[in-house]
Amino acid sequence: MAAKAVKCATTALLVVAVMLALGWQPVLAQETEGAPPEQKSAATEAAAGEQAAAAPEATPGELTPEEQKQLDELVAELTDEVELVDAAWRGDLEGVKRLLAEGADPNQRNILDSTAIMYAAERGHVDIVKELLAGGADVNAVSELLKQLEQLLAESEQAAQAEGGGEGKAEGQGSGEAVAEPAEAPAAAAEPAAAGPPKGWSAVMRAAVAGEVDAVKALIAAGANVNQPNESNYTSLILAAREGHELVVQELLKAGAVTEARDDFMGATPIIHGAMAGDVDVVTQLLTARADVDAADQYGRTALMWAARKAHPEVVNVLLAAQADVKATSSTAETALLQAATGGSLEAVQALLKAGADVKAPESEYGWSPLMRAASWGYLDILKELLAAGADPTAAAADGETPLMVAVYYGHTDTVKALLAAGVDVNAAAADGTTALANSPYGEEGDEIFAALKQAGAAGERPLPPPEPAPEAAEPAGGEVAAQPAGEPAKAEGDQAKAETDQPKTEGGEKSAGGE
Repeated sequence: MAAKAVKCATTALLVVAVMLALGWQPVLAQETEGAPPEQKSAATEAAAGEQAAAAPEATPGELTPEEQKQLDELVAELTDEVELVDAAWRGDLEGVKRLLAEGADPNQRNILDSTAIMYAAERGHVDIVKELLAGGADVNAVSELLKQLEQLLAESEQAAQAEGGGEGKAEGQGSGEAVAEPAEAPAAAAEPAAAGPPKGWSAVMRAAVAGEVDAVKALIAAGANVNQPNESNYTSLILAAREGHELVVQELLKAGAVTEARDDFMGATPIIHGAMAGDVDVVTQLLTARADVDAADQYGRTALMWAARKAHPEVVNVLLAAQADVKATSSTAETALLQAATGGSLEAVQALLKAGADVKAPESEYGWSPLMRAASWGYLDILKELLAAGADPTAAAADGETPLMVAVYYGHTDTVKALLAAGVDVNAAAADGTTALANSPYGEEGDEIFAALKQAGAAGERPLPPPEPAPEAAEPAGGEVAAQPAGEPAKAEGDQAKAETDQPKTEGGEKSAGGE
């Protein structure tokens, strides 16, 4: 029994892993984007920012033709014993009609706990959706695959423990050794939680995330629950908003979809997801439906902050026109302007400044201002805009570092020159005594920065570069390792570490590009 349970659980987990790898349920692929600043390393944020600047944003959940082929083959293999589900997946209307006429169960499920109408809906086979509904398919059936996997794993673990205990007892008795009684009786099993409405993926949710508006209409007409949540509390409206399916959003709103539903991942509402996606039409429809423009996620970030962070100036303008609070702050006192200075959209920065954003307001965790963020990323146009609006170029972060220091560290030559032209103190020191000159990098860019700092009156000399790694000793003939010359000390591994720790620290305790 235990072996069977383990096999079932393993098979199911393998299936889910493969499907997730192929892009199944694209809602899962984006969730790390909403992780709070406390859960991201500075290095990760910097890398993400550089990638975003270098490449266009990929369409969430979109599969390549090869990935789609692999997914089709996988589902076909899983549905070969559930003919109706297989026919619906393939779009075989005549096959569906024949199987229903022969008495096939319209609500039969495959190993992924999915029914025929779910597949027909997500693939846009509207005629099959209608045929299944006429044949008695449950329009509000949900796939509870994740719940079933948890149950399978729990059962397999219990069965394995039971078998292991039984074997141990048998061995003890057979060897003539006494088997000790347990010190105390095992605790009674906890009372099961009160059963509530099931959470899972329904046909309308799958049609919504796929953007199949005609399937959504057919399902709504048949009584689909548009507010059905999945295991993570994503509703059809949240899914459609985050994917930018404005026509689906329109139909869901007409059917009474709740605009203030929140997901369990970060407590975001549909309008926040729409702002993150940068879809003006979706955000406009939600505002027309009286969605709360200042609704915040569990970290206090509003739709305006997310639109600014993701560099969606058109959405920023729409939200501002709807009277979004330009001075709202997150749980770490981040403003939309600070997020815009991080995201890199000059147009968003200009719109927020025009709306009255506080150009000097720092976040509370490390004391970084919008100007500090712009300097760290090298956004010269934004830096100039902030300076023109009254940003203080000498304002230091909590550790005493200035915009000039971080601009020097990251090698942003033009940004360094702009800050020097603004009259900053080139010899200002951080809390650890480090100046901008100590941050001066090496290489062609670093040489130009060093020269600009010296010309502006920077005191002191350029710090020595980290020591070059020792060349590897050539292996002598015969394969023996060459001995180290007598009297020559081994290179201390701490030299490189010291060179690194001598560098000043900024936001987050390490050199961050000002990410969240």
